[in-house]
Amino acid sequence: MSGKNNGNAKNGNQASREDRERVITKYDLKVERRKIAKEQEKKDKRRTTAIVAVIVVAILAWIASYPVLHYIHRTESWVKVNGDDVTREEFDYYYNNSVNNFLGTYGAYASYFGLDANADFAEQSYSDTLTWKDYFEQMAVDSIKTYKGIQADAAAAGFVHDTASEVQEFKSALKNNAKEMGVSTREYLKARYGEYATLNDITKYVANNAYIAAYMEQKNEEFKPSDEQIQEYYSENKASYDCVDYYYQAFNAAITAEDPTEEQIKAAMEQASADANAALATITQTGNLMVNESQSQISYHYADWLFDESRKAGDQTVIEDTDGNAYYVLSFVKRYLNEEPTANAYVIITEDNNGQDILDEWNAGEASVERFQELVKKYDTTGATDGYYENTVPGSMEGEVEEWLSDPARQNGDVALITPENAEVSYVMYYAGAGEPAWKASIINTLSSQKANEYSEQVAEDITVEDAKGHLNYLKAEAENAGQTEEVQESGETEATGETGTTGETETTGETGAGEQTGQEN
Repeated sequence: MSGKNNGNAKNGNQASREDRERVITKYDLKVERRKIAKEQEKKDKRRTTAIVAVIVVAILAWIASYPVLHYIHRTESWVKVNGDDVTREEFDYYYNNSVNNFLGTYGAYASYFGLDANADFAEQSYSDTLTWKDYFEQMAVDSIKTYKGIQADAAAAGFVHDTASEVQEFKSALKNNAKEMGVSTREYLKARYGEYATLNDITKYVANNAYIAAYMEQKNEEFKPSDEQIQEYYSENKASYDCVDYYYQAFNAAITAEDPTEEQIKAAMEQASADANAALATITQTGNLMVNESQSQISYHYADWLFDESRKAGDQTVIEDTDGNAYYVLSFVKRYLNEEPTANAYVIITEDNNGQDILDEWNAGEASVERFQELVKKYDTTGATDGYYENTVPGSMEGEVEEWLSDPARQNGDVALITPENAEVSYVMYYAGAGEPAWKASIINTLSSQKANEYSEQVAEDITVEDAKGHLNYLKAEAENAGQTEEVQESGETEATGETGTTGETETTGETGAGEQTGQEN
C-alpha cells in the first residue's frame, strides 16, 4: 500500500524500468521485510548466538580492564561529521542500520550483488577498491550527514515532536526480539548494534531519528506536486503510464531437430512467416485480445510498435523475432490512460492472533474514523504511526486484502478482519474511500521522491567528514582514485596541447585535487 508519506523511495542502480515506475508502497515494504525477517529468523538466531558468544568470551578475557577500555572506546571520537564528534557506538548504530536496511530491501537477492550476508563483509569485494564493509561504512556516514542536515533544518524551523511513543515501541520490540532469540536484552542489543552499544545511548539515537522522521513526514506534504506538474510529467512520459489494447498471436518456427542446421532453421522460419502473414486477415477473430497492458508488461520485441505515437486503430503488422525463432502478429485496438482508481484505507496489521478481539472491540463502540485511528495506535505491530495507506495501487496487495479493497460494492467506513491462509498476520481494515487514479498516484510518488531526494542531498551537501584516525577506508580509496584520475587528466591535457603545436605548457586551474581532501565531503 502507498503510505501517506512515501516520498523517500529507494531507487537501485540496477532497477528495471518497471521497478522505477512502480509505486513502491509502504505496504509492500512492510510485507516484504516481514517475509524476509521470518525467512532469516533461524539464521539470525544462530548468528546472534555466535556473535553473543564472541562478545562474552571477549568480556571474560579482558575482565580486569574492560570497564575502562569499554568506556574509552564507546565515548571517544571515531570520526567527525560537520565538526561534531561521532563516537564508535553511534557510528556502529548507523552502520548496522545500513546493513539491515540493505538486507531488508534486497533480502534473498543480496547474492545477486555478490554479497554473502553470513560471511565477513571485510573479506568480500564490493568493487575494485572497496569491500562490502567499506560500502556499508559509506552508507552509514551518508546517513549521519543527511540526518544531521535534516535535524538542523528542523530545529531552525522550530519543529517540535514528542518521541516518547517511538522510543517505547523500540524498547518493547528490542525485548521481544531478545526473548524470541533466547538471549538477554543487553546481549541482543550488542549483537544488533555493536559491542559498545548501551540501551540509554541507543534510545537517544532512536529518539533523534524519530524526530527526523516526523519532520520528514511534514516535509513530504510540501513535496507533493501540483496538478500542473503532474500533467507536465505525464506529457513527457506518456509511454510509461498509458495502456494499450491489441490482438496478438505468435507463430513459432517448427524446429524439430536437436541440432538443426542453418537450412533447417531458415525453412522453418519461412513457414512460420507465411503462417503469420496469412493470419493477418483473421487476427481479430483468432488472436488473443490483450487488454490494459502497460509498456513494461509487453515484450520488447513489439512494445515500441504498439506505443508508437502514430499508431491508430486497425493498424496491423508481423514482427520477426530471430532470437526466439518466431513471428508475432499484432493488430492495434487503442491506447489510453487507465483511470482505474486506487484505494485509501486505515489498516491494523497484527501478529498477535488478536484480530477478532480487535474487531469485537471496534464493533462494541462508535463507528468513526477517529476511533479506528485510536485502535491503530493501540494494536498495530508494524510501527506505522497512523496506519493510513493512501492511493493503494491495484495489484500491489496480498490476494484477499486486494479483493476486499477493490470490491466495487465497497463503501466508505466498511470494516473487516482479513486473515490470509497460511499468513502469520491479520489485517483489520477500514475502507476510507477511493484514491487517485493509479497513473496519477505513481507520478505523485515519483515526483515526491525526487523532491525528497533533492532535499536530502541539499541539506547534506556542505556537511564535512573528518577521519583523522583513518578509520574509513572508503575515503582513502576515493582520494586515491581521484588522484589517479587527476593525473590522467593532466597527462591528457599535456599531450593535447603538444599536438596542437602550442607552447606545450600545462594550464593550472588552481583547483584543489580531490586527492588532497581526504576525510572531507566528496
